[in-house]
Amino acid sequence: IKMIPIAVCVLIIASLLECFLFVPIHAKHILSKNDKELNWDPVKNIYALFLSFLFKHKYKSFLSILIGIPLLSAFAFSFLKYTLFPAFDSSQFYVRGSFETSYSKEDVSKRIKKIEKLIISKKEEFSIKSISSTSGMRINSRGEFEIKEYYFDITIGLQEKVPSNFIEKFITPNLSFYYDDTFRTRVKPYSDIVNETKEMLEVFKNKDGLIELMVKKDEGGLVENDIEIQFFHKDKAKLENAVKLITKEIKKEKGILFVKNDINYGNTELKLKLNDYGKRLGITKQDLLTNLSPFYLDYEISLSSNEDGLIKVISKDINKNSSTKFKNFQIQSKEGFVRLQDICDFLEVQNYENIYKVYGQSVKSVFAGVNKDINTPIEVLDKINNTLELLSKDGISVSIKGEDEKNKQMEKEMSMSFMVAIFCIFITLLILFNSFRDSFLILSIIPLSFFGGVVGHLIMDIKMSMPSFIGLIGLSGVVINDAILMLSFVKNATNHQDVIKQASFRLRPIVITSLTTFAGLSTLIFFATGQAIILRPIAVSLGFGLLWGTLLTLIWLPLFYIILKRIKAKT
Repeated sequence: IKMIPIAVCVLIIASLLECFLFVPIHAKHILSKNDKELNWDPVKNIYALFLSFLFKHKYKSFLSILIGIPLLSAFAFSFLKYTLFPAFDSSQFYVRGSFETSYSKEDVSKRIKKIEKLIISKKEEFSIKSISSTSGMRINSRGEFEIKEYYFDITIGLQEKVPSNFIEKFITPNLSFYYDDTFRTRVKPYSDIVNETKEMLEVFKNKDGLIELMVKKDEGGLVENDIEIQFFHKDKAKLENAVKLITKEIKKEKGILFVKNDINYGNTELKLKLNDYGKRLGITKQDLLTNLSPFYLDYEISLSSNEDGLIKVISKDINKNSSTKFKNFQIQSKEGFVRLQDICDFLEVQNYENIYKVYGQSVKSVFAGVNKDINTPIEVLDKINNTLELLSKDGISVSIKGEDEKNKQMEKEMSMSFMVAIFCIFITLLILFNSFRDSFLILSIIPLSFFGGVVGHLIMDIKMSMPSFIGLIGLSGVVINDAILMLSFVKNATNHQDVIKQASFRLRPIVITSLTTFAGLSTLIFFATGQAIILRPIAVSLGFGLLWGTLLTLIWLPLFYIILKRIKAKT
């Protein structure tokens, strides 16, 4: 994202050179003093009358704006939902899962053909371009590659979506050198395809050895999962109960694409423990190992060689997988042969497939994906917050990752970025105007202009996101441009009439500057598609914030100026 401000800064510097060097040269050859301009006098007269009315009731008007706009901003913001990154229309999604641990790659490959066949049956409806699968490997919920015989990972590629707006239909094809609409055949939205696939594959769950199945969207962002909750506790049973409880709670919420945890059991381990009878017979652990190894391990009994090299002779019991034979295995003792089950207790231990640790402490996690058209990760976490608090009181440590962690990190970083930006702007204004009051006057536009960005999100019916706040920070540097234009004219006024007159002179350039900027952002605001949707909130914050900031510049700044400078009406 940092490439955006870099590009903007380069363009601003280039436009500065254009303004001072090339525009005057072109103007000399092109413009004529006889050229007619659009008559702005009627608009200026209305503007002057409105300012006169405000100046007559300056304190009431000032307090109304100062108090009313922040309250309206808070009220409008309360209607907006928040997500870290907006959902966008991608061209691929994934089906991942695992079978029982006894399944080989060949077994998995055969069984996922049924899943592939069902997905392919929707080829025309979903506009499927490709489908590829891998047996024995998958990408887990942490974004890591896992290699196990019984894993699988299916990637479904989709055709590009058909043009859906004026820009895509008529402008882009004619302006792009590389535009190709050959594969733009998909009509159905990406999120609908993912949701329908998830519902369609429900028939396979917990059947034919399949123990885990999830459908995952292709998402841009800083996190692998929308929701990730980590649990810490020394008691294994207590930890598992907490993880299963939260998994169940999340499943109840609307718009959940998948929810899983990392309580994945591997092979069952059989442990032998000598009982009192075995100890009385003088049998030791070493005796058990010596007797059992030749039959149940790949026991090397000889080493030979031939013309091809060394040959190892390995022995193992043909009945080594029979539990009955194992329990009745004869162990030699001082008093003769005894059965293994007579001298040992058998303990079956269910081990985890993987053990994850954070700072040396075992951790179990719950992962979930959310359909952001229906719900948001923050709303889901709010719903289960009471349950999480009860678990914390019960001694289980809870750590929330995913979007929630990044949101908290973003709050700190964005706040710092905003403060640094305001400080840099203030220093620049102080150098230009050599006045604390004038600098403060211009800076007052910034917080009031955020209302426009918030209302813009409501008008466009999009959620607030991290790009939205990046746009608001960028708005801080853009919205003051009009304020500088205004203040540079009115700062020498000595009475209300002079302020109104000078402000009217600035009406036309301020409005034109703002409208052209908004027009430049309009394609991204109204016609963003595909992954460009991620950048759309930036344009909405900037565009609508600038329009509102223009009104503030024309109304608030002259009003605040006469109050701050104690300028009175002409007598």
